[in-house]
Amino acid sequence: MKSLSADTPISNAKSTTPLPICVVTKGMPVEAKTPLVLLDAMKMDTYIYAPRTGTIAEVCVEVGAAVQVRDPLIRYAPEG
Repeated sequence: MKSLSADTPISNAKSTTPLPICVVTKGMPVEAKTPLVLLDAMKMDTYIYAPRTGTIAEVCVEVGAAVQVRDPLIRYAPEG
């Protein structure tokens, strides 16, 4: 997976499917309501927020890859 920053370019600007930009990385602890992923679809930005406090076990998307409804974006580490 590519490392990214706020100015990472999205290569396929003509796509109508959402293109993810990850805000978090594997192993990162997050609080509830922390932004996890930014989806960019037709210049409309949508943040996906953490539903609960936890630790990120896996980032399931590549920066700039098209995602579909119900595609996993982030997986949490098991609690406990």
